[in-house]
Amino acid sequence: CQQKEIKREVEKVFASLSEGYRQILRLKYIEGFTVAQIGKILRLSFKSTESRLFRARLAFQKSWNENYLKSPFGFSSFLASKRGI
Repeated sequence: CQQKEIKREVEKVFASLSEGYRQILRLKYIEGFTVAQIGKILRLSFKSTESRLFRARLAFQKSWNENYLKSPFGFSSFLASKRGI
């Protein structure tokens, strides 16, 4: 199943990120916290939280593209599948 394959690939990329990036992405996209809530949890300003989240997304995208750009599971396809989250 294509969704299972995508999930496995996402988990591999996620595991390759630093703990800090995994934490902030987990809080945002798995736990569903807002940027303001994440800032409070991590004791960061709103701007610092936004910046870290931006860098974490870039790191995820870079890793995904380096490993899977030529696959049918490109980052754009992945994001399109997550728009409802």
